[in-house]
Amino acid sequence: MDWVGRFPLVDRDEIVRAFRPGTTPKERTFRTLRKRGLISRGFRIQVRRRNRLAGQVWVYSALNLDAAVLARHGDDEEAVRVATEAEKQEARWETRLADVAVALELPLETLQAFKDLRNQLVHELLPLAQEIERVRDTFKPLKDLIDEQFGIVKTLSESWASLEILSSAHQIVEVKRLLTEASSIAIGDFALLRSELFQGQSLLELVPAVWDPNARRDLPSSEEATALSQHLTELLEPVEPSPAVWAELRKRRAAGDTVRIPTQKIRILG
Repeated sequence: MDWVGRFPLVDRDEIVRAFRPGTTPKERTFRTLRKRGLISRGFRIQVRRRNRLAGQVWVYSALNLDAAVLARHGDDEEAVRVATEAEKQEARWETRLADVAVALELPLETLQAFKDLRNQLVHELLPLAQEIERVRDTFKPLKDLIDEQFGIVKTLSESWASLEILSSAHQIVEVKRLLTEASSIAIGDFALLRSELFQGQSLLELVPAVWDPNARRDLPSSEEATALSQHLTELLEPVEPSPAVWAELRKRRAAGDTVRIPTQKIRILG
């Protein structure tokens, strides 16, 4: 799925929360992780207004979340490997993102919140997000610890958020709405549902995603559905159905009839 990926930048607090879930992020925890080489150096984006320096913000590759998780599970060696890859990414991204920030004259609060940055710069950030996915695929321990699925937020109720899973057009996962609020995710936004197995429990979170707005995400067209129906019919022909069944199949295929699978809803407490 090359048209969607996790938001590729994180801040210090997000990294610390990944290392110490459920606690208030503390600067000394971050410094300890950095001193041990378990997370990357990050880079600074300077924000200018009318050619004057208006502020700065430190950002980090989202790979640092995985490095923090691995460190929490005691796999420091693998965490260092991930952090090293994160630093390589940051070295490649720094100049490019700094130029984008200057060109758009983004206010400091936008960079810090990330929400507006995410929606304004999908074309700029998607290649970075795709790079994150490619690198993550090379680290097997992550696959053993974390299950991830991309989806789009379809509805929000007072307590629940419905996420349509992109890998299965007929599966809706419902999670607590507070997960969307924690990541500034709204209806229509793409997100990554991330579930981590930890000490016999499951840690669940939604991670913001970026996407290609021009990518096709619709269901097969009637023409494609007919082609699929034709293919399935050819596969069935050797079993020699009765003439009545065969006639019904041809009739329904000619009419462009399709079989619709009911949407499956799964509610996850998290």
